[in-house]
This record gives sequence, C-alpha cells and structure tokens, in this order.
Amino acid sequence: MSYQDVTGAAKKMRLDGFQARIFQHEFDHLQGVLFHDRMSPEVLESVKPQLDALEKQFETKRRRGR
Repeated sequence: MSYQDVTGAAKKMRLDGFQARIFQHEFDHLQGVLFHDRMSPEVLESVKPQLDALEKQFETKRRRGR
C-alpha cells in the first residue's frame, strides 16, 4: 500500500495475512462497508437469525441506557 506519513513523505508498505485482513477491515469502515456486506447471499442467509438476535439485544440495551 502507498501512503503519506505525518510529514507528508511518500511511503510504501506490503501487508499480507492477518495484517492485510485487519487493514482491509478498517478501510472498509471508512468506506461504509460492513462485514456482512461482503458475505455471499447463502452465508448471509445462514447467519441472519444470529445477526437479528444481536441487533435486538443491542437495541434493548440501548433503550435501557447501557
């Protein structure tokens, strides 16, 4: 990847494995992409009940101020 450091100097870094995966995950957040946006329709359908349960749990706690 190419980037600029805090002084504006051009830099390059090669990421692979877990480090690359973490970078992609964080970059996706900046682009408004969430992990479930990258799931295939089949996988998303298989985990949808768990995601719905997490969302419900989050909303319940949020309403209670936790």
